[in-house]
Amino acid sequence: MSDLGALAKVNYICNEYGLDTISVGNTIGFAMELFEKGIISKKDVGFKLKFGDDKAMVSMTELIAKREGFGDVLADGTRKAAEKIGKGADYYTMQVKGLELPAYDPRGAMGIGLIFATANRGGCHVSGYTIAVEAVRSPLKVDPFDASEERVDLTILFQDFYAAIDSAVNCIFLTFAVGAEEYADMIAGAAGWDGLWRERVFKDW
Repeated sequence: MSDLGALAKVNYICNEYGLDTISVGNTIGFAMELFEKGIISKKDVGFKLKFGDDKAMVSMTELIAKREGFGDVLADGTRKAAEKIGKGADYYTMQVKGLELPAYDPRGAMGIGLIFATANRGGCHVSGYTIAVEAVRSPLKVDPFDASEERVDLTILFQDFYAAIDSAVNCIFLTFAVGAEEYADMIAGAAGWDGLWRERVFKDW
């Protein structure tokens, strides 16, 4: 989609209705692929639903938000929609445990792939943002294609660290400015102790 106005409108609709933009975008993309593969048709959807069609994207977002027409089929995300549609639609879902994947392709970042696979709520990038070290290269630089046991350990470390960030009620992007030691101090100041956090989460950072 290249029309920034259409993207802004879809974002506005999602915010007004309390919809997650990642899941909505992923779900509409899923439906567009099904349309182009012939698994669903204009008869099912009510209009052509093709990649690059800004008007179709906006229309489908509104239908999902109001649970109207084919939007009702998509409103619970790709896994539920695939169950309703059948015809092998589940092959095209990009989700873990029913949660649609964000914009990070795990084939190019093994750590985020492990996060998607093991996060308690499914394909969630904020359960351990290893993209920080795999793509942004901050505060560490690691090989994004490393699938060794060391990457497993780093992924676990990130999951624990981001649980601490959630406990501090901070946005994950703050970690680009505030490091692990500062978070250890915050947790200690709020909880009155810090042995567990410093030993388990922050000792190897």
